[in-house]
Amino acid sequence: MKISKKQLKTIIREEYSRIINESMKNLYGDIQNEILAIGQEFGGEFVVQDVVDQFSEYANDPLGDPRANYVGSMTYDEILYIMHDMVEAGMLTGGYEDFFDVHPDYM
Repeated sequence: MKISKKQLKTIIREEYSRIINESMKNLYGDIQNEILAIGQEFGGEFVVQDVVDQFSEYANDPLGDPRANYVGSMTYDEILYIMHDMVEAGMLTGGYEDFFDVHPDYM
């Protein structure tokens, strides 16, 4: 079976897109798990700035991990958005004036 260059490019583009989407889903889950761990360290009650401060330590990873560098450079608003998603998913409670609690099921 022969494949044209155009068909090959299309296949490569689709596979690349699938891999990137899968990686981003995994990263999103890892970020949520890390937020839960930070909340647990703070005894269940924490604010968005606590997460921002922890994540900023991941920037400039000595091993050059691009995922760590991405997480380390996340903005306050990006983290707040994820934390509100976690409230909707039942992992966190609160979210009023940027105060959150880890849901008791996750403590």
